[in-house]
Amino acid sequence: MKRVYLLLLSAAFTLPLSAREVQGASENSGSANTGSMKTVEELCQPSKAQSDLSINNVRATILGGGDMWWDLNTARYEVPKGSNKHSMFAGSLWLGGVDEGNQLKLAAMTYRQSGNDYWPGPLTTDGTASTNKEICDKYDRHWIIYREEVDVHKAWLECLRSEERRGGEECRSWGAPES
Repeated sequence: MKRVYLLLLSAAFTLPLSAREVQGASENSGSANTGSMKTVEELCQPSKAQSDLSINNVRATILGGGDMWWDLNTARYEVPKGSNKHSMFAGSLWLGGVDEGNQLKLAAMTYRQSGNDYWPGPLTTDGTASTNKEICDKYDRHWIIYREEVDVHKAWLECLRSEERRGGEECRSWGAPES
């Protein structure tokens, strides 16, 4: 019995693995506007933001559209940096969860073969989840932040929470942290 498990286990690890295009994927994401509300694709251009992270002898490219380690054409995760050796070709953020109606929602980039799941900037919270070109353009970038800024922001949020419990105004005089 051990031999059968060992054989199945070794077969699973030796099977060839490959990636290929999503079958039926087209140039556009196929989300034509059929109602009066415009979709994010109609209001925003895909993110163009690109930054190189260069730390610990690694140079890695990140894109604003959820992609990592490539520039949409070539590998960009270089170890050691300057060697022209790339240990990974591409990757992306995959985030999922359930909404108020218990419906599964997933944002997952697949080499941008069937559209984009990530767009720059915030969406409205009025139930329409809308945006506009100016907001998308404003947020199509990467920010550099430091731990001290995160600590100040966390302290400000905690102060606001405790202030609401006490009914005071002391934290509002701080103003929101800049970053």
